[in-house]
Amino acid sequence: MDRLLKTQKKLLLFGLLLQIGLLKATVFRPLSVEKQLSESDAVIEGVYHGLGYKKLPNDRIVTEYSFQILKSAGLPSRYLVNHADFKALIPG
Repeated sequence: MDRLLKTQKKLLLFGLLLQIGLLKATVFRPLSVEKQLSESDAVIEGVYHGLGYKKLPNDRIVTEYSFQILKSAGLPSRYLVNHADFKALIPG
């Protein structure tokens, strides 16, 4: 009986630790196209080149997407340093 209680306590502790870990996980839910367009400052049309991961100086991890820009609307020229290799950073 004592052994059963110890096993139950271990399982309970494991379950609590698992739930605490899941609560700290970040989940990104995709926005509808309508919401993305209504909240966007700019839109680009381009060719996708690839992605990479990097750690910023503030210790945040981001995914860096690379595009070749064909057309853009609403994007200030100061952000268009290189039309052939435009970078977009997304959290995670």
